[in-house]
Amino acid sequence: MRQGRKRLVGPIVVALALMGPVAARANVFAADGADPRVLVKAAEGPARVYAPIAKVNTLEQTPLDDGRMLRQRGTGFMVSPCLLVTNFHAVFGQTVSPERVAIAGPRVEASFATASNPALRIPGVPVAWGSRANGGVDDWALVRLGECVGAREDIGWFYLDGGPERGLAEFELQTAGWPGDLAGLQAHVGCRIYSVTADHAALNDCANRPGASGSPLILERGGVPMVVAFQRGQRNQADTVLPAFSSDRANTAVTVNRLMSHPDVAALILADRAALGRPNPFGLLPVPDAEPVQEAEPVYNETVATTPAP
Repeated sequence: MRQGRKRLVGPIVVALALMGPVAARANVFAADGADPRVLVKAAEGPARVYAPIAKVNTLEQTPLDDGRMLRQRGTGFMVSPCLLVTNFHAVFGQTVSPERVAIAGPRVEASFATASNPALRIPGVPVAWGSRANGGVDDWALVRLGECVGAREDIGWFYLDGGPERGLAEFELQTAGWPGDLAGLQAHVGCRIYSVTADHAALNDCANRPGASGSPLILERGGVPMVVAFQRGQRNQADTVLPAFSSDRANTAVTVNRLMSHPDVAALILADRAALGRPNPFGLLPVPDAEPVQEAEPVYNETVATTPAP
């Protein structure tokens, strides 16, 4: 069983701390009032951990339920060579109607920052998705990109950790995304999930603003960064940094367990990885065997027995 709060340690924490804070314009929590987000370059040094994270834009306007049309922007992350996870609303807009989704049929563009190309843009098409119904508990979409950039050594993909949800509060996390209020890829190290609701919404204090929806919440397990949830929104958005976390101001995230409870998602991801025929090029250490589960709840945990790419 997990023992106590686990802290993120290592060079990435030191490197981000030295970059300094950014202007406070987010729904975040900080006792000292300073916005904890920092600008990072995913192609460089310790921030390489964020290389599978992309900015996601719709190439066409998508509908709102009031009839208006606009383009959407969000964040996504690679989970296999060709597949990216993001939010339903980052692909289809705020509509909750299946009929409206069928009419929209949008294509999206995912933008990555690599050493050789700081604005690598790849078009993609959604192949599976949830909805915005029931408070957005299934606010997810799986997008197949036109180029399988997850197979590249400078991008790769994230593994997924769906361990017992009620144990997630034991860990300090990190996240990174593309918020609309700040330029570039913004990271927040040292945030946490406080609780997970009955409908698998992870209440957290990891900085989130429009544009950062879809940002992965990452923990290090066995020295490997693994995604446990991804942002979908917030409760009662605030324009200033709040001094302490409260559930009525919490950011909300979709858990990996909720995402992987949809059999089509697991099948698509695993088939895409198998088709590559070689290990994740992310250069990660092997992930230890999943811990025994001591509680009666659905759990998705990856056991990865690969060696780092040369």
